[in-house]
Formats: sequence, structure tokens, C-alpha cells
Amino acid sequence: MKYLATCVVMALLGCTCALPRYMDNFTPEQINAELRSLFGYANEDAVVGAKGIDDSLAIILDEFRTSLQNGFPAYGIPPLDPLFLEHGNIRIDSTTADLRGSFDNVTINKISAYFINNVHMDVLRMKVTFDLFFDSIDTFGDRYDIDGVLAVLPIYGTGPFQFSLLNVSLTGEVKMGLVNGSVQVLDMPVDLNFPAVFSNLEGLMGGGSMAEMVNQMIMDFAPTIFNEIKAPIISAFVGRVVAFANSMLQGLTFDELLDIILGIGGAK
Repeated sequence: MKYLATCVVMALLGCTCALPRYMDNFTPEQINAELRSLFGYANEDAVVGAKGIDDSLAIILDEFRTSLQNGFPAYGIPPLDPLFLEHGNIRIDSTTADLRGSFDNVTINKISAYFINNVHMDVLRMKVTFDLFFDSIDTFGDRYDIDGVLAVLPIYGTGPFQFSLLNVSLTGEVKMGLVNGSVQVLDMPVDLNFPAVFSNLEGLMGGGSMAEMVNQMIMDFAPTIFNEIKAPIISAFVGRVVAFANSMLQGLTFDELLDIILGIGGAK
């Protein structure tokens, strides 16, 4: 569950592993051009409609769904919705669960199916706040293998599975500042919450009524377990996102960033 949650969170904010490596040898001018290109599709709707910065950001987030579905071929990044994971390890240490295991051939769906509750830029404070909502993020796998303790019950099992996060909320802030004249991301507090999950791990405890009982326990305990273990997960992915964002923003003034968001500089 921990590994799956990590993958979901990282996928929501884009491919933070591959892009920085691709751009290692870029000049500041090339990075600036890439940033303008990424935001360029907000140009017509934002400027002609005179909707302002917040609506431009909403348009960018809305269009980003297509990018997640199509991937980023120029960077060698495949489609991210659905997201395919060949193999991963499960390790959960919390007051409620001590679990070890692995999974194979997993597909995560609906990463791009988010609702934009709110996105707002405070220009004076150089801060963007966002609030996204997902009805569900659905995971299907050919095989899981797990062993450990949930609450006080020893559990084990292997087989195909389905696991969904329900009513997912992704909120956060992007706090920016100037470093040697360039706009940079200084901090990015992010939170991910879901009040419920659906779990169907076939073969738990040998199947039958015991499998149904343990799946229900997983559904009952999963939100609490995630809240206990999510801090280091979120911190790890935020670090990668901030590093990538700052490599893109290097050499860009705040006024230039605003121009790009509004589409004014998209053709430069």
C-alpha cells in the first residue's frame, strides 16, 4: 500500500524522475524555452478571455490531463494514465500494521481524472495554492504476496488484486521567492488524504470468509495507516518536484513567469 501510494502521488505531479536527467545538459535559454512551451497552451483561452492568472492556471491543469494520458514522448516518458508498474515491494511499519511483501504487473487508472476545486496565485506573496479531488484512483494487479500483522491478526496471502483509493484530496502550496534574481520554489507543503478505500485481495488467508474479513479490515484501517506513514513519502516526492521545478525556473524572473502563465510569452 505504501509503495502504491508513492507511485500515485508522484504520477499526479508528473514524471519527476526522468525530466531532470533529460535536461541536465540544457542551457538556461533552452530551459526557458521548454518552460514557455509547456505553458504555451494556456495562451489563447487565458489572454483572449481575459480571465487572469487563476483561470490560466486552471486551464493549464485541465490540459495537463491530456499530457498524463499521452505521456511525454520527447522525454522518453510513456503514458502515465494508465500507469503500469512491473514490480514493487511492500513495506509498512505503523502502530496498526507490520507488513512485508511485493506485487507484480500493476495498472493504476484515473490519475488524470481529477477535479480542480481551486487553484490560486497570490502574486504579492509569490505563492500558488491548489486543491484537487479524485472520485477514485483504481489499481489492478496480477499478483500480490504479503505477510505480516494487521492490528493483532497475523495475515498472509497471494493472488490477483484490486485496490482503490476513494474520494482522494490532494492539496498544497507552492511557495516561491527570488534567489539571485531568479524565481525559485522555496517550499512546497503538500497533503494527500482519502477517507475510504476498496480492497479485494484474492487469496488472503486462503480465501473464503477469512479473505472477506481481512479485506474489510484493510478497508477499515487503510486511511489511518496511510496517515501514519505518509510524511516521509510526501517529503521524498516533494524534494524531487522542487528540484525539477527550480531547474526549469533558473534564470527566469517572476514577471517572466507571470507572462508565461498568461501565455504572453508563449511564442518567444
